[in-house]
Amino acid sequence: MDDNSQDGTADILNTFGESIILARLPTNRGAAAARNHGASLASGEYLVFLDGDDVLMSRALEVYGRLITARCPKFILGRSAKCYGKVPEVKTADLPRDIQFVEYANFLAKDRPYVYNTSTLVVDRSTFWSAGGWSPDIFYQDIQDLLK
Repeated sequence: MDDNSQDGTADILNTFGESIILARLPTNRGAAAARNHGASLASGEYLVFLDGDDVLMSRALEVYGRLITARCPKFILGRSAKCYGKVPEVKTADLPRDIQFVEYANFLAKDRPYVYNTSTLVVDRSTFWSAGGWSPDIFYQDIQDLLK
């Protein structure tokens, strides 16, 4: 989903050919509107959001898929790490073998710190739309708003 960027992003994304579906908004409408529009075009049962300044860790989608198969959660909040400069290379030996899944009756019952990052959210598509999608006028604290 390209929010009418003017920095050559669409040109770069076009180099991926048919391996991605590129949709572009005719005017810049903001992150929430772009995410909602992208979600409206998605056909999968779960949504994963990846902003332009984020990178998924190697095998993240595989891990999410395993969690979905095992637990059928309404949403998953993954772990994030900040990185400045070049994205560190992850070697196969560094990848976790076990997945830790912590389940809470509700979001406010969690007992561990969490860094809120849109790209660490995996959400059941019907749950996402039941919550109304991303609120168009909220950028910071958007995850808290969505999970209310």
